[in-house]
Amino acid sequence: MEIVVTRQTRKGQTIEVSIREDGWIIALLDGKEIATEASVLKAPKHNYGAEWTHRVGNVLLTTKEASIISQASDAVKAIRQAEKEANLPGLKELRAAIADEVRYREQFNRMMDDEGNDGACPPKPVTVNSKELAVKYPRAALYIKAENYSLASHYAKSAAGDKAMRLLEKGGNLKEAEEILNNWLPASAWND
Repeated sequence: MEIVVTRQTRKGQTIEVSIREDGWIIALLDGKEIATEASVLKAPKHNYGAEWTHRVGNVLLTTKEASIISQASDAVKAIRQAEKEANLPGLKELRAAIADEVRYREQFNRMMDDEGNDGACPPKPVTVNSKELAVKYPRAALYIKAENYSLASHYAKSAAGDKAMRLLEKGGNLKEAEEILNNWLPASAWND
C-alpha cells in the first residue's frame, strides 16, 4: 500500500510526498519528481528571516517548501510506523525488556570490574523477562529475529530477514515468516 501526503506552497504549487511499500520516499513538485528520500531536505533550524534555497536535481526549493516536504515525509513515516505497530503487537514492550536486560548486564559487569564497588551498589534489577514476553508476543519476537537476520553480512541471510520483516509488517503468516528465516541457506551450501 502506497501512502501519499499532499501540501500546497505559498506559490500555489503542489508538493506531494509518497512512500512506497519498499520504503522509498518520493517527493513531487507539480507532478515532477524532485527528490527521493525526502528526509535529506531538512530545513535549517534558524534562518533569521533569510529565504534559503535547496537545490534538488534541477529544482530550487525555498526553505519553506523543503520544510513542507520534510513535514509531509515525517507524517508518512508516522503513518507507516502506526501500521507496523498495529500488525506487531508487543514490539515496543519486547524491545524495552531486551534493552533493560542489556542495561543490567552492562551495569553488573561494570560493577564487578570496579574494585571499590564489588557488590556494594548493585544495578537496578530487571523488571520484565524478555523470554516471557517473547512467548506472549510471538509475532514481535519473530520480527526482532528477522531484524537481526537482515543485519547479517551474508547476502542470503540478510535478504531472508528483509523478506520476513516485510511479511510480518503486512500481517502475514507466522509460519511462513519462520520458514523463510529457517531456510535462508542457499542450495549451494547444503553439501558443505
